[in-house]
Amino acid sequence: MQEIERIGNQSSGLDIIRGKYLRGEIISAQGNVESGFRNFFIKNGYIEKTAASLISNKDSTVIFSGASISALKEELVTGKIPGNGFFVIQPCIRTRDFKNGFDNEVIPFGQTFFNMVCTLSRPGRYKDVCEEAIAYIEGTLGIEKSRIVIIPTSTNDDLVQPFQQSEVLRDVSVRFDSRKKYTWKYGIPNVSGIGLSINIVNPADGNLWDVGNIVSIRNFENVELGIEFGFGIEFMLSAALGVAEPIRMSVISQVEQYKEGLHQKYVTYLEAALQMMNAGAIIGDKKADHLYKQYWKSINLIRKSLGLNLNEVLNTSSKYSELREFPGWEEKLSSVANFLNKHEKRIEGLVYFANKINRGRDKFTNPEISLKKYALQNGIRNEEAFGVLNERFSHLAALFKNIK
Repeated sequence: MQEIERIGNQSSGLDIIRGKYLRGEIISAQGNVESGFRNFFIKNGYIEKTAASLISNKDSTVIFSGASISALKEELVTGKIPGNGFFVIQPCIRTRDFKNGFDNEVIPFGQTFFNMVCTLSRPGRYKDVCEEAIAYIEGTLGIEKSRIVIIPTSTNDDLVQPFQQSEVLRDVSVRFDSRKKYTWKYGIPNVSGIGLSINIVNPADGNLWDVGNIVSIRNFENVELGIEFGFGIEFMLSAALGVAEPIRMSVISQVEQYKEGLHQKYVTYLEAALQMMNAGAIIGDKKADHLYKQYWKSINLIRKSLGLNLNEVLNTSSKYSELREFPGWEEKLSSVANFLNKHEKRIEGLVYFANKINRGRDKFTNPEISLKKYALQNGIRNEEAFGVLNERFSHLAALFKNIK
């Protein structure tokens, strides 16, 4: 392959980022990764592609952009990949962790909102992409090869050949793990990916952290369409710097001191909701707007369990929005506050209704059915209803328990 243009040396990049992290300058630390990634791949013949909108407006297979490939699907499908390829720096929402959004016993690991960097190279450059990825991780980020472990996610022997043949890659450890079998899907008919997971030893716990991937994207005839290399910035930095909780590498940690447990879920969801707000989501009942509304309901439920009042939530939200320089955030956040205040009034109405039933002063033939109907009509989730009724009216709260 062509001689790889290297940027920086093996220590300066990570040392600079570590210093910024220790000073609480998370935005600047992330910015260092972005600029280093951009400089490296521009010098190696890649073209920057504009990130896709956080609220997906082109890719109908997703509501929010959940991976950087969202910005590169058109190029992948058409095969129009000039030079060595494209790269993109993409904000993402990991919405699949919201399936437990109203279960306070389940705490997500990592971020709901995160930033991902990705390259898409033309077919036939798999070995080159592997060499570029390791050269970037070692030379620009400053992570020693001894901490890098490659694990194939398929039994295809071709995937690991570059690490056996290339001088650049020969010192990188390759392991095989049957539990790591995985096929990438892209929401494109008859297109999937096989590849490698890039793992970094995190000195915080001594464990391997799966931080990124190199993927050969192929059609149903096994013809290669392109090669992807990508990783999440926050997760990569956590592993690189020896940070045990990836949320500490998120910008929300600059304005809200992180605490283990349910508070982690609170700050994770709050950052995601504020990013959705900035992307144009509004409280509504369709697609992105509906999911956005559910995030705020979840945040409202969690903050009660944490003993936080609504003003504390809004204060943190204001600090984050101002720090991120979100345009028009005051008006948008005011709309959120109005919704949550109205929602709380509806919940208070449910408690009032339950109290009337408990005292035998209701005039309904089937009061329990009427209570459930009130909750449904007022957008009160079963988890919310159970939470406010259980202490005083456990027999009525049971109507809302374990109902999805």
